[in-house]
Amino acid sequence: MDKKSFSGLQLKKETIRHLILNFMFFGFFYSIMFIPHYSIDSFNVSSDVTSMITAPLTSGRAIFALWGALFKVLSFNPVTGQFFGMLVLVGSCAVGHCILYQTLSRYLPPENRWQRLGLWLALFISFANPFIAEWFFYVEMAVVYSTAILCSCAAVYCLSKPTAKNWILATVLVIISTTSYQVGVFCFLIWGVFLFSVHFNFQLSRQSFACVAGVVGISAFSSLLSLVIGKVLPQLFHLSARFSEFSLSKSLVSVLKTQPSFWKNTLRMMPPFFVAVVVILFLVSIAFSFGAKKRWLGLVWAFVLLVGCYISSFAVHIISPVVWVVPRSTVPFFCFVSIVAGFSVLLASNRLQKYLSLLTLVVVVVCYSQTFSLTNQQISTNRRDSEQIHQIVYAIEQYEQETGIAVNKISWNGDAALVYVYPGTTLFCGEVNQRVLSATWALDSVIEFYTGRDLTLVSSPQEVKHYFAAQNWNGFDLTQQLIFDGDTVHFCCY
Repeated sequence: MDKKSFSGLQLKKETIRHLILNFMFFGFFYSIMFIPHYSIDSFNVSSDVTSMITAPLTSGRAIFALWGALFKVLSFNPVTGQFFGMLVLVGSCAVGHCILYQTLSRYLPPENRWQRLGLWLALFISFANPFIAEWFFYVEMAVVYSTAILCSCAAVYCLSKPTAKNWILATVLVIISTTSYQVGVFCFLIWGVFLFSVHFNFQLSRQSFACVAGVVGISAFSSLLSLVIGKVLPQLFHLSARFSEFSLSKSLVSVLKTQPSFWKNTLRMMPPFFVAVVVILFLVSIAFSFGAKKRWLGLVWAFVLLVGCYISSFAVHIISPVVWVVPRSTVPFFCFVSIVAGFSVLLASNRLQKYLSLLTLVVVVVCYSQTFSLTNQQISTNRRDSEQIHQIVYAIEQYEQETGIAVNKISWNGDAALVYVYPGTTLFCGEVNQRVLSATWALDSVIEFYTGRDLTLVSSPQEVKHYFAAQNWNGFDLTQQLIFDGDTVHFCCY
């Protein structure tokens, strides 16, 4: 066997080992996700998979819509069949991590185990954190998120051999990722910047600048193309576009207002100031490493790249007319944290690498703890939802027995101070851990999902709306929160 063949065989064996290791670690990290759980959108999809086609078409997610069409053709329900989706998403995280690690680790000396461990852990943060956990809650979209992850990672791998052909292939892959879920393009941008930072040893040169500019160019082109598709597709299918009006200044102001919450408690998903402290420690380490070698231009270049990556974490909101900053849409924020950790470990002296790797391990452990608690609360929320839904249906059946009138319609109303999470829920943001009964559009589908009862969602008369809006209950009381009117029941969420 010649030397080249032997090296290829060794690389293949190492890749297989890393894949096995990744499947074990990611399987453990996300093991709780295999307990049945649902987002507030899951119930609509479960009752009608067609919504996985129409909804993404209105926002330019063409690949997302194709997945929905495939599920419809196969008569596959991604909500009730969520075990498959969870398996695919966990596997995608494991494979995506392996692709990035194998791509970047080739630049590291094989004998430096702390440095390689630090890189492995740093990249792990990108795929295992409370923000990406919300992707797992939207069980119906698991394969969509998987597509975005794998295509973005594969695009980075293509750029590790930056030929003209590979740049084109990377662009195609990023477009697929972006039209699956727009956030994927900014994960690619951050990982692509990391790749070329390591490739050029964190030095600013004409070539390193051109490569980073190329990554930014691919990301910008894919994002603009997604916006164009978001306007064209709805017209082709005679649908209302989700994104119509756009104000850069308003979006930018809205995003800026959310910044303190990321550093205070990371949208309530992490312990207070934990992320702020570890990022500062990593940044100090980076500055120290450059300063010790008097590489001042390298220091400036590294911080320019990191600032650019941080801004790109929120770019999907800055360029969107609808600003809804929630964990699932800011997954690139943890990619930013990931590469800050990666920069610090790879730039540090041999003496510091051990401590920085251990600090990165602490971040991973805290991310696991928060993700487990978050998911446990989501499962508890689903259980409480189910209990209350069954009580509503029981009350309807009692009314039908007493009056002989069949109820086939239901309306949703809210009281004066609607509560979106149950008592005891501490980790919540946006739709994360939101009570499904507080969602105006989900009442009929969630009742059908849990009880099989098919009710039509209708609007309440003005007098009913005004009556409920004047109330302010502090708990679930169906003697007060249900009003029966012939074949219709009016429900009020406290």
